[in-house]
Amino acid sequence: MTDLWAALTVAAAFGGQAPPVTIEQVDDVLTVEWRRKTIRPADGAVIFSGGVTARYGVTELRTETLTLYQNEARREGIAEGQVQLIDPDGTARADRLTFNWGSQSASGTGVKIIVSGLYLDADTVEIKPGEWILTGVAASPDAGARPSLGVRSPRVVYRPGKTGRAYRASFMVFGNRLITLPSYDFGGKRGSDGLRPPSISVSGGLGINWRSSTLIDDRTRLGGGFRARRGDWPGVQAELTRSLLPRNEPGTLRPPVSDFGERFSYGYFDSLFVRRPSMERDVVGSRRSSVTLATTHNQAMTARLNDLLYSKPYELILEEGRGVGGFGLLANVRYQSIREERGKHENRAVLMGVALAPVVSLGGGLETHLRFDASTFLGRETYGWTQLQGGLVYRPSSQFRVGASYVWATQGGRPLIDNDRLFSMRAFHGRMDIDFGSTRVSFLTKFDFDRRKWYDNEVGFSQVAGPIEPFVVFREFPRTVSFGVRFRADEVFDRIQRRLSSQPPKSRDDRP
Repeated sequence: MTDLWAALTVAAAFGGQAPPVTIEQVDDVLTVEWRRKTIRPADGAVIFSGGVTARYGVTELRTETLTLYQNEARREGIAEGQVQLIDPDGTARADRLTFNWGSQSASGTGVKIIVSGLYLDADTVEIKPGEWILTGVAASPDAGARPSLGVRSPRVVYRPGKTGRAYRASFMVFGNRLITLPSYDFGGKRGSDGLRPPSISVSGGLGINWRSSTLIDDRTRLGGGFRARRGDWPGVQAELTRSLLPRNEPGTLRPPVSDFGERFSYGYFDSLFVRRPSMERDVVGSRRSSVTLATTHNQAMTARLNDLLYSKPYELILEEGRGVGGFGLLANVRYQSIREERGKHENRAVLMGVALAPVVSLGGGLETHLRFDASTFLGRETYGWTQLQGGLVYRPSSQFRVGASYVWATQGGRPLIDNDRLFSMRAFHGRMDIDFGSTRVSFLTKFDFDRRKWYDNEVGFSQVAGPIEPFVVFREFPRTVSFGVRFRADEVFDRIQRRLSSQPPKSRDDRP
């Protein structure tokens, strides 16, 4: 009754016309423009209505009605009626948006988001600390009824900083279902590789290599792959990794660094698949602790001195990684039975360690790069090597990055197999990345001082198309062509989270 009397009084005062806009500084950050304001002392609610615009930072919220509950028992805001969030990163619309700055949670219905070239629709969105739950999800690079590409899922669960899973994920082409998977895991850099691209090899005969993985639960990962090359028996590999970290300790669930894969595949100056220097630190400096059981049959080692096939019937791997004082540290210990083709099985232990030094900014976009790698092989023969890589990375703008590094290595002992040795002991590596916005081009070259030749040249190209990013990488050593599609879910979800979970601060004054 009190609210009705207040509304009639305001209407009479302005002759039945809409009252003027009032600008109220609610807090040091939050400003609200409103036409009507109602106070409910009983539940501590402040209701702004008649067309409301709230601004906090660079974000603007427009809605018909904004209700703020600001008592100790309830610290919640509700935006209703043509809700619109406008931000430099993108825009979002919803029928209703609820946010709670006490529990750091938010929820919305009828949500439509445009961010990073992606159109995302969801029937409901629920955001809680450490978990997102979306229902009725459809994502595409355009807003048409039959978009060229799209992904649909009745339920998506995303855990920021870890991984996400889309249930019954359907991939669409011009509105037609191409394939439906029981589930699709994304956020591969944090644990699951998801759908990784195939790699076509033209060295030693035409062949194809493919690896993928899936999360069994939040602490267990199953990975595997196969290779096929003309004239050879097919090769297979499988591994089961279990995280040893306590559930309440944040960390990553990754496959262990492979002793068959390309050496230093985590390095920015070693592989174009490492798109920026921070990705190298994501691998080397991330917190991890795991145990892995693996088996490998008829597999060639990548980018080594020869293309012979090797088998490891059984292998036990312990891996530990963490950041300490700005350094990234990674180590693994493995016990294996290994056999070179036409050879006999040999039991041995392999120790591997990596130390990535902190980045030192020299000003003007110039930064240092320094990494130390070492491996020791203990069995019938003892052998080991160490390598130091140092260089500089220059980034004058967000569109351009260039860098160079020098590699120096030393070795000792007698290797059990020839491929235990490093391919290059002294080398120069140079790299350049050019980002045109939706198009990205990268170049990497390597010069071996002992051979006096450029032994590897790589070119990578990618093109953003909404939620996906098709790419192709041409490499001279190993001589391969890799192609595939990156799903840009992490970037999109991270940006959305910053917007939907933004909370206005508490009001200083609740008086009208």
